[in-house]
Amino acid sequence: MLSRWVELGAPLMPILGYSHAYVGSKQIEPGEYRRLFHGSSLHEPGDVKRSLGLPPKGNDLDLLNHVRQVGGGSTSAFRGSTQLFCSPDGEAGAALWGDWVYEVVNYRGYELNTVLDGRFPLPSGIFGGNPMYGEQEVAIPAEVPMSNIDAVARVDSGPRGKRPSYLADWRP
Repeated sequence: MLSRWVELGAPLMPILGYSHAYVGSKQIEPGEYRRLFHGSSLHEPGDVKRSLGLPPKGNDLDLLNHVRQVGGGSTSAFRGSTQLFCSPDGEAGAALWGDWVYEVVNYRGYELNTVLDGRFPLPSGIFGGNPMYGEQEVAIPAEVPMSNIDAVARVDSGPRGKRPSYLADWRP
């Protein structure tokens, strides 16, 4: 499947970034992910439910610009996700990114540590890897249809760190 199409009002529109992205001028193909976690304080579950998924952002398909957060991150066609709700040591994972964590299933994305390795220009003129290596980020198309959001959890803190409190009635 090269492109994913969703109904957005009248015509069917492709999801930007679903079929490919770029690192500079090099086209990058996405990987397939069974389960990812996206943490956010910007998107309340009620808003996500009403809009039938996480909304699109910008139209910039360059993953370098996504990592650099060009335009404050609003121009990127991607949003961050990770394969962890929260790491055992509490130092990584979507739970650190916001009050809510969305479980995104069966979706395409770009594992930034891999695709940026040796491609991130440094001030010294050499090229390095992802400057946010510890996040273990998988950039996914920002627009995520409700059919690809399996669950949402409020992030709670306890004596053993951050944990999910799943909402039972958030789906339409």
